[in-house]
Amino acid sequence: MTRHIFRLTYFKNIETFLRDGLVFAKNHPSAQRCWRTSYPDIVHRRGRSFFTPDQDNINDYVPFYFSPITSMFYTIHKGNVDLKGPDDICYGKASQDGIVFLVCNTDRIASQGLPLWFTDIACNSAFIPNFENDLSKLSTHVDWPLFEESFSKARISEIGYRGVHWDFTSKDNPMEYRNRDKKRMAEFMIKDALPMDLVDCIVVHNNGIKQQVETWMQASSFSIPVYVKSGCYF
Repeated sequence: MTRHIFRLTYFKNIETFLRDGLVFAKNHPSAQRCWRTSYPDIVHRRGRSFFTPDQDNINDYVPFYFSPITSMFYTIHKGNVDLKGPDDICYGKASQDGIVFLVCNTDRIASQGLPLWFTDIACNSAFIPNFENDLSKLSTHVDWPLFEESFSKARISEIGYRGVHWDFTSKDNPMEYRNRDKKRMAEFMIKDALPMDLVDCIVVHNNGIKQQVETWMQASSFSIPVYVKSGCYF
């Protein structure tokens, strides 16, 4: 069964990705100077302390989540994360309005034979994640019932994505909700770079961002659909 994966980024980065035709990993020699909506200390720790089973640093990979509704996106929405430009200047707090998602599916990734890993929790969790690179095990490696308790958020019917359960938070009871926030941030990682021709669609929050992304798209060699999907946002 194919699964959809979501790469969160700031909308202005789309122009760069379309120009280059690739989204490079942070450690790549050609890594792009991008707008950033992340915690620098976490990015630094990921680049220093976390490795795949073959001893690659996880910043050698382009990371995705298995849904757009995550605790990281929620903390951006709440105004807790700085927006930093390619010049490393802080432009205030990031908001969900400027966030877009590159959406891919695992079948197309597999067809290209790209080196990859996926995990059962966020790579930078206090708990050690379990890594797997055999896509035939994806159906059991990720705790899908936590994603599929309902399909109340984030439906993208155009690509067959049914959506995800709205609640990603952890609770003591019932027991299966313990560490739910970390399990809902299980990662799918592609080595070195994501080719833009493997992107099924780009999801945006409003028509203004859609028009800007489509302007960049028309100036590129790509024709990736751009969808306004408020259900992918808070």
